[in-house]
Amino acid sequence: QYFENDFNGGNVFTGVARNFLQFQTSARGEGALAVNFVLDELVTRLLTKRTGYFSAHEFDQAINLILGQIIQNLVQGRFDEIAASLRRLTTHKPSVWDRALGAPLVDLEPTEAPRNALNALSLKSEAISRSILDGIGRNKSAALLVELISQYKGRHFQVSDLYRIAESLDIELQELLGDWLHDASLPGFLMSAVATDRLSDDDQGNPRYQTRVWVRNDESTPGLLQLRYQWGSLKEPTWDVTGPRRIPPNSAVEVGIVTPTPLFQLWTQPYLALNRNDQRLTLPRVDSERQLQAEPFVGFQQSDWRPPETGDIFVDDLDDGFTIWRDQPEAPDDNKDLDQGLPEYQLRFGNVRYWSRAVYSDSWGKYRRTHALIAPGQGNSHAAFTATLPHEGRWQLSYYLGINTSSDTNPDFNPGVLLRSYLGKHEMTLVSNNERIPIEFDGKEASFGWNELGDFQLPAGETRLEVANVTTGIVVIADAIRWRPGVVQVAGEK
Repeated sequence: QYFENDFNGGNVFTGVARNFLQFQTSARGEGALAVNFVLDELVTRLLTKRTGYFSAHEFDQAINLILGQIIQNLVQGRFDEIAASLRRLTTHKPSVWDRALGAPLVDLEPTEAPRNALNALSLKSEAISRSILDGIGRNKSAALLVELISQYKGRHFQVSDLYRIAESLDIELQELLGDWLHDASLPGFLMSAVATDRLSDDDQGNPRYQTRVWVRNDESTPGLLQLRYQWGSLKEPTWDVTGPRRIPPNSAVEVGIVTPTPLFQLWTQPYLALNRNDQRLTLPRVDSERQLQAEPFVGFQQSDWRPPETGDIFVDDLDDGFTIWRDQPEAPDDNKDLDQGLPEYQLRFGNVRYWSRAVYSDSWGKYRRTHALIAPGQGNSHAAFTATLPHEGRWQLSYYLGINTSSDTNPDFNPGVLLRSYLGKHEMTLVSNNERIPIEFDGKEASFGWNELGDFQLPAGETRLEVANVTTGIVVIADAIRWRPGVVQVAGEK
């Protein structure tokens, strides 16, 4: 209570927690550094209900981004303090994610490339501590730490001791987290389309709206996920969050939400997953006049949901089939972080002279939602989507544009409206069997989602859609393409 009343800011608490915990006891042996990072973060959150972060490596470059990040967090319902925003800016960079995905926690020693190693440790330990705190609750989290200190005060303990104490308190720590120390793999969440219906009014005559969405963990590692949603009036919207749910490997759950009004926004919030970022889900239009006679469902329940199987062929900007080339080599820019081979797009860098990768909630992707973009040039730089068609026949080609201008999606802030004004006609070419076919596409007139570019009779084998840095607008966007098979045509037949 003294800490909460007399200090204000997560950075102070991080130091207090670390000194307090290590004065009492600390982990030793394999994974000791990672365990201490996680427990430090857990103590900080228990004492202050906040997070903290400090790294002298980042002080030279992160400060200018804090204000913009705070504004974005408020829009998305993330009411973080400055320390939390700073931490997110420094630990959620692409290079840190690459480091975190490339090694288990026990191997993240800050001896080589200490900046990324420490940030990766912070990224994972913050997510794991939140998973423990939200997964088992504050009382059990506190009991775990109290018992740990009680048994090992002034001494070191092993990771196995932590698990033994958790088991004695009926805390299923290993089931909750999986092999979080030794396994570098992460869960990956797939989401269904959102369904919303108006239920019959309650006994007091108040309206009720039922929202359902299905979530599948399509990886072999368990993970936690919760949903954040906004409802109410335009002048006084309310943010709520579902309880966290552990989703086992290769399994799915159905999530139910009931609110007095239709939702304005719905976001998935994974703790630590291949999705990396929160994802905004597209909300359907609701027929408020039609009332469904059904029992309301709130919470989570097991499901056998899987994404529908399809013969479609997709190429996303994160896939191996997506490549960039230009007539002249690009000059290196040490100020930009690389996101899976492309410079990370940040608004503060201004005009995008080279193909860069932007994270955007309405973009296409299996787990991550990203697209590539570039400012207009002279046709000297191209993005290409290459796919291998399994058979000769009629194929429909579609181009994805994740620019959602619907006011239903976000009534108080919609970046899609602004981004749409930047678009113009793109210069595209379909290349197949040494034939080059010009493709017309006007981003300003395109729809949100998949836009059909045409039907083509094509041979089996490699085909490529090239997108040049030429446009009548002020930005070119390359996100994803889809090949959809039509009637198979045998060679020699009309």
